[in-house]
Amino acid sequence: VTKKGSYFSTLAIAFKEARNPRVALAYTAGVVSRGDLSVVSTFFSLWLFNEAITMEMSRAEAFKLSTGFYVMVQAFAIPGAVLINFFIDKVDRVMALAIAMFIAACGYLYLGFIDDIFSNKMYFGAALLGLGEIFANISAISLIGSAAPAKGRGAVIGGFSFFGAIGILLVASIGGYLFDNVGPTAPFTMVGFANVSLFILALFLLFFEHKKNNSN
Repeated sequence: VTKKGSYFSTLAIAFKEARNPRVALAYTAGVVSRGDLSVVSTFFSLWLFNEAITMEMSRAEAFKLSTGFYVMVQAFAIPGAVLINFFIDKVDRVMALAIAMFIAACGYLYLGFIDDIFSNKMYFGAALLGLGEIFANISAISLIGSAAPAKGRGAVIGGFSFFGAIGILLVASIGGYLFDNVGPTAPFTMVGFANVSLFILALFLLFFEHKKNNSN
């Protein structure tokens, strides 16, 4: 089997396993969760830097401000990782994903309501963003880890990474357009609604699984 043939056969297995609703949801979570990471790393500091410049701060001061808040986001992600890992072990993985996506959505959508980056809203927004970012990513990884079958597990994990790359690409292209033509917080709003959509999908899956189990 050629390397090219092996790649496409592996991809075919990954798509085939998406007939399992939990695997399909995990793939979707891969798109959204990687998009979450991408929007923070690409646009968060840029937004704050530009805002600081418009307020007539020096470039050095603007850089210090934007970097400080970015570090704050990541600082809250560290305890958030411990918290979500503890929580995931206590509940169903799809339920954990739903809750994580709801919290993440709150963080991203909240940024659109910040009109002054020097207000307390900004500190709260950065903290919520850090928690939501790590909650979404770890819960997505946890779901694919539990949903992937023993046979073809590598292909399914690879499929998750494939869809994650799509999420990064979408945020870079669409998010960049929104940042330039709509507003600096528009990419975060876009990602926030993506998290809301995944939250709803997770609830639907839980509902149908519960209904199916009760009918058996």
